[in-house]
Amino acid sequence: MVGVAYSIANAQELRALVTAMGLDHLDRAVESELELLGFTGKRSRGFYFQLTDANPAPGEWANLTAGFFVLEDSLWMFQLLSHERGGLDEQDLIESLKHIRLDESSTATSNV
Repeated sequence: MVGVAYSIANAQELRALVTAMGLDHLDRAVESELELLGFTGKRSRGFYFQLTDANPAPGEWANLTAGFFVLEDSLWMFQLLSHERGGLDEQDLIESLKHIRLDESSTATSNV
């Protein structure tokens, strides 16, 4: 994950950012439309999408879960590549992002 100081005024701006990122991948996906999913945690909120590679090479990851979330005053991007769509890795990732926090050294951590 990468975090930068960036001002996102509202959920619509965050949603637009994730939509733009997803549309960049849509032409190589099985899906014909981009579906955004959202989450809200105690200190974080974000949007993400899930796409399936239309033509993965043998052994390559076929599924992409990616998005952005805001944690306090930082914008973070995340991506998860997986072989199984909707698997435990995806569920664990989103659940962790709901509980993520910054510790005293300004490092993102999660207790999940």
